[in-house]
Amino acid sequence: MRAVGDVTNFTTDRVTGKTLASGPGTLRVWRHKQPGSKSNAPPSLVQTTLLKDSGTDPREWEFQEVRFRKQMQGNFNQKFTVFEGPVQVIYGPVSLPTELIPLENLPTDGGTMDCSELQLTQESTGGKTNFNLLGKGNVRIEGFGFHALADEINHDQSKSQYKLRAHGRGLVNLWYRDLDSGQDKRAAGESFDFRVVDGAVKELKGHRTSIIDGTD
Repeated sequence: MRAVGDVTNFTTDRVTGKTLASGPGTLRVWRHKQPGSKSNAPPSLVQTTLLKDSGTDPREWEFQEVRFRKQMQGNFNQKFTVFEGPVQVIYGPVSLPTELIPLENLPTDGGTMDCSELQLTQESTGGKTNFNLLGKGNVRIEGFGFHALADEINHDQSKSQYKLRAHGRGLVNLWYRDLDSGQDKRAAGESFDFRVVDGAVKELKGHRTSIIDGTD
């Protein structure tokens, strides 16, 4: 894994592990893909545009960039960081651990998330490093075959799992492609849980869903 930060007034306490930095700033992370890992885009898109003659995806790195406006604070011993915003996350696969993803040229299996506050937690299991992203406040996420608006979105990268929540009387709005009908759907409810596999929303579960494309 390679990480590069661009911040001002960075301080760290080597005893407690606490870190603090002023914004605006960015944090960029490149993680080497594990053997057998898949792209989240529909297989046909990857195969027709990016696969080598050997049939493997040449983009061997997973890139993640966090842009924040106010400040960044966390603890490197506890492996978490909180970014105060507005915050924007850009993520997707790249070929080299120096390559960036321009916001105006996202890959088909890339995405963005915008929010008021972001908590980034690093988790290591079986020698593999993953991140858990918790976005709060006016969260908007796009990519991987869906987009959504919510008060809170939790993305577990190790499971390709998303949990979307609304607070108070608000609603989560979710737009996605229904695999059975092949039609674009809009769903609204207090919460939604689902996984993204091969560029499609799967195992979708909603709580107190009020609208699903005009049906119950």
